[in-house]
Amino acid sequence: MKTRTKILTVAMVAILMFAMTSAIVAMAMPSRNTEHSDEASSKQNQTPKPETPLSSPSMETAKPPMLPPKPKMSALESHDLWRKLWEDHIWWTRIVIISILDSLAQEETGNYTGRLLKNYEDVEDALRPFYGDKAEEFGDLVKDHLVIAAQILQEAKAGNNITSLLNQWYDNGNQLATKMNEMNPKFWQLAEAKEMWKVHLDLTLEEAVAHLGKRWAEEIAAFDKVHTAALRMADFFSTGIILQFPEMFTAIGPIARP
Repeated sequence: MKTRTKILTVAMVAILMFAMTSAIVAMAMPSRNTEHSDEASSKQNQTPKPETPLSSPSMETAKPPMLPPKPKMSALESHDLWRKLWEDHIWWTRIVIISILDSLAQEETGNYTGRLLKNYEDVEDALRPFYGDKAEEFGDLVKDHLVIAAQILQEAKAGNNITSLLNQWYDNGNQLATKMNEMNPKFWQLAEAKEMWKVHLDLTLEEAVAHLGKRWAEEIAAFDKVHTAALRMADFFSTGIILQFPEMFTAIGPIARP
């Protein structure tokens, strides 16, 4: 009897301990679930960091975009530009001839001479894209050509000897031809350039002498020849540049032929 009672007592104690243990476990479970839930919620609420894109070789070696090439000039534009430059040259020279030899007012003559001298600057601007600093060197020689011409007119008007000035003028013409050949040896041949400048000087002098002597018909005929020679010189310039730098021109066609 006592033994049975002892066994029952032990069994009841075991059952009671199991029940208490289960209750403790059950109470602990919600807390653990809550912690997991809080951790998950915290992860969801975190703002995701932006991903840094991986650099690629192409991105690292990428170069800035190339600027578009400068637009090319058409051969016809160059042809017309040089004809205008040479017509400016001879027409303003003619006006200065008349103004000095006819003793126009100093203000008039000064303005006409100033416009004539602008021609050498225009020539420099036309040459600079192709020849750089050499364009200015050539322009300085053109300026000397114009200044000496004005001095010849002034001395001739005064009745003075102009032999020395004429020698300077023709020497300057040879210097101009030499500089042209230096800039463009292939298409501005020295002999041809020298002959062109000599013809230009001869005919301009003929025009001025006829005006000074009041031989109007001779003067007109001389200027017509000056004009024809100047257009030939203009084409010599433009053709030489186009043939030397064909990559800088469009639509060359028949405008420039060697």
